[in-house]
Amino acid sequence: VINNIDNTCTSNLFELSALYSLNRNYDSAFFFLSKATDRDSNIDFLVNPDYIFICKDDRWRVIQNNQIKINNIP
Repeated sequence: VINNIDNTCTSNLFELSALYSLNRNYDSAFFFLSKATDRDSNIDFLVNPDYIFICKDDRWRVIQNNQIKINNIP
């Protein structure tokens, strides 16, 4: 049950970050995306079109590179 709560919380963090991205609130988008990626090594968000507005920001590349490194992707 605890795992389920953690997974739901992490999923909500990704959703919040995407919502803030769509609203072009970049600082909040990165805040919640950073929290989500601290908890989950998921890389699916990298191709989520909801992040179109923040993917050109330098902070995106840092998060992207960290997730790729964690997942041992060449």
